[in-house]
Amino acid sequence: FRGLGETKKCLHLSILINVLHFVASFVFINILKLDIMGSALSLNLARLVGGMAAVLMLISQKSSIEIRPRHVFRIDWRIQKEIFRIGIPCGMEQLFMNGGAMLVQVYIAKLGTASVAANAVSNSIFSVLYAAPSAVATLAVTIVGQCIGAKRKDEAIYYIKRLSWLSEIVILISCAVVYLLAKPITILGGMEAESARLCLQMVAFITITKPISWVLSFIPAYGMRAAGDVKFSMITSCASMWLCRVSLCIFL
Repeated sequence: FRGLGETKKCLHLSILINVLHFVASFVFINILKLDIMGSALSLNLARLVGGMAAVLMLISQKSSIEIRPRHVFRIDWRIQKEIFRIGIPCGMEQLFMNGGAMLVQVYIAKLGTASVAANAVSNSIFSVLYAAPSAVATLAVTIVGQCIGAKRKDEAIYYIKRLSWLSEIVILISCAVVYLLAKPITILGGMEAESARLCLQMVAFITITKPISWVLSFIPAYGMRAAGDVKFSMITSCASMWLCRVSLCIFL
């Protein structure tokens, strides 16, 4: 849907999934007392319903790309080859990135309750920080993909530059807002003094470094993926994850 510019449908799906996840989590955890299993069940239920809603939108006659059974069972090997050419490196990139992140979490879990709590809350805060710039990154995929499809490479380069500046402005504003709200969040969350202190340290460090590094790390990479250049992005992402994040996490 995003690739087609149908952002309203993405918004509706996102609202559906998140509201259902919240309600189901409340029921499974607080009422049915399923603890961690309740959290897992609520997430899977939300994803399942969201996926079914997406399929219904695709097969609807109002969809801009109406899907029919003949489209599903007809194989175009030229398109399949292109899907594998782009999909396999992207999938490997996500595999190595998530694997590295999981290994980092294992090391964080050994640091004690205060550090684990601080990391969990700060990650939730960072998810808010990344919302706006990530939207610009998604916009870059849509625009660059359409420019490349129309054989207008000069326009793709132009828009990547403009979107990089836009993302820089957005992330500066987001960092300022998150920095101001971090302390009230730790107070409202009832965090222990040590956890709150560590959380605020992490937020302060991240809000200083993100405007310097985030845009250069993500916006050009999204643009290259949209243009079909996935190998460079895969190699640099995996190398930075394992040579910097994982290795430095173990060392420090």
